[in-house]
Amino acid sequence: MVVVEYAHCRKWNYPFTNTQELFGYDIRLPDVCIFTHTLASSNQLHLLSAPELNRGG
Repeated sequence: MVVVEYAHCRKWNYPFTNTQELFGYDIRLPDVCIFTHTLASSNQLHLLSAPELNRGG
């Protein structure tokens, strides 16, 4: 069985991590944020392959 990693990175909107500006004080941010969506049509191969991982290939 071959497992391929799929990742996409983009520049974030600055207020997302600037809690001082957003809330007026510093707060602890989560260590990890995972965002998912299935609206993109350009890279659908990973969406078609995902159910195969649950079946065992």
